[in-house]
Amino acid sequence: MWPQFQQATLRVQQPADAIVQHLNNHSDWVDEWYSFRAPPTGVQVLLDIDEHSYQPEVLGIDLRMGAQHPLVWKHCIGKGRVFYSALGHLAATYADARYQQVLAQLSLPWVQPVPQHKVASHAALHTLLRQTVKAGGEGVMLHRGASLYRAARNDDLLKFKPFDDAEGLVIGHLPGRGKHAGRLGALVVQTQGGQRLRLGTGFTDAQREHPPALGVWVTFRHRGVTDQGIPRFASFLRVREDWVPGAQPAPK
Repeated sequence: MWPQFQQATLRVQQPADAIVQHLNNHSDWVDEWYSFRAPPTGVQVLLDIDEHSYQPEVLGIDLRMGAQHPLVWKHCIGKGRVFYSALGHLAATYADARYQQVLAQLSLPWVQPVPQHKVASHAALHTLLRQTVKAGGEGVMLHRGASLYRAARNDDLLKFKPFDDAEGLVIGHLPGRGKHAGRLGALVVQTQGGQRLRLGTGFTDAQREHPPALGVWVTFRHRGVTDQGIPRFASFLRVREDWVPGAQPAPK
């Protein structure tokens, strides 16, 4: 689309929905407007764009989608939960009171806006990290304030944690001893790189009674690796039900 950022009119498609009911049925916004190869099916479209209100083309290519050009929608199916918004390619969008209220009105436990703020120094960053970990978080996300959205992984958005983590495929259960007799003692896991290691800590009592099944991927935390590339001081963190790697080694 050219110009990249244009003023356009957005239309409310579900005026009774709490997420968008505060918006005027037709309102003008400035952003970069996405077009899709095909409209999403089976979703609740909350906002679409009036294609007559801007120039939906680039290098002579017509980017019009037709009668409905959705930009914001939600969808629930089974255990899956989706809220999608194509708005937000300018920092000014997040400063717009209308969009702030859209995010505030989500009221969905599975999607919440995360407040961002600047830190004054490295010392302040490490203080924030300690506070976050003490409160139960894994770490903080560092976001370059002036950056625009990029789909690929890049240095504009980084994890900052007091430990490393990795994934492994559960290939064995080792029985417990002493106070853990009769239940899980350790998991044997295999990383994507083929290293095998044991995870004997980090489990709750319930997880030792009903451990992750063979063939399940789990995340574990560790502190660096040995000269042979084996994670050091590895500890179970969680089951990765939402993650499928490119190639899975077969469990034994």
